[in-house]
Amino acid sequence: CTSKQQSPTQYRLDYKLMDEQVDKSIDTLNEQQQFLFEASIKLVRFLRINPRKQTDPFFSGLARMIDEEQYICRSYDLVNFNQQLIRKLKQLQREYEQQFIRTVQNEENQILPHVYKLITSVNEILMIKTQIDAIKKYQEGILKSHENKIEQNEAYV
Repeated sequence: CTSKQQSPTQYRLDYKLMDEQVDKSIDTLNEQQQFLFEASIKLVRFLRINPRKQTDPFFSGLARMIDEEQYICRSYDLVNFNQQLIRKLKQLQREYEQQFIRTVQNEENQILPHVYKLITSVNEILMIKTQIDAIKKYQEGILKSHENKIEQNEAYV
């Protein structure tokens, strides 16, 4: 999203340093990344009857990042990492388009039980589950705070 569309994060996540099983963790993260990539496309397809690249937030976000990196490459001398990033982003964009076409052709992705199973699978990824749990705890805290304020206001009336 653009800087004007960003909203502040209202919860805190704890970060832990983990030195053991780095290779296994990287493999797991790569598998999860691929799963989330495919799940995102299926959910976009489910939510949009007539999907187009111009209205797909993931695709338009990729295009915006590529444009920004190309601008940086044109504007500055030290851009080796930016050029590598552009290549990776364009590769991701091509893969996304190919997967999107395959997903559109597969009508199974429109069946509600399939979508529910997909959402459940996404929620089972530990990193996502941890973030969702943190958000729920924050929301519970906000609700308790509001309840306490209401009780205090009622006590004064």
